[in-house]
Amino acid sequence: MAAEQEYTYLEVAKHKKEDSLWVVIHGEVFDLSTFKKHPGGFEVLFDKGGKDASEAFDDVNHSHKSRGMMATYRIGKIKEGDRQVEVKEEKSVPWLLVVVLFALLAGALFILRG
Repeated sequence: MAAEQEYTYLEVAKHKKEDSLWVVIHGEVFDLSTFKKHPGGFEVLFDKGGKDASEAFDDVNHSHKSRGMMATYRIGKIKEGDRQVEVKEEKSVPWLLVVVLFALLAGALFILRG
């Protein structure tokens, strides 16, 4: 019997896009990329993408049928001992803001030297 695939929370956190959407529910990893018919809408799933969704899943009180469907999307489990990490989004400076600030600085220097 093959060993079950194990993932870290950091690996799961990389999958938070519509075409690659993973969540963790009670230590199990699910790939929900193809699950587009969620009764609450795909946005509900997308909001939890790359994260532990256990609390949100339990809060909804899913039916036995929906819990049974989970096996279809299960791809593995979280590595034993791995702890959830908060992955901060890299914030990029909008290029337009950089250009505007540069133009203002250049204008100020021109006026001061003028």
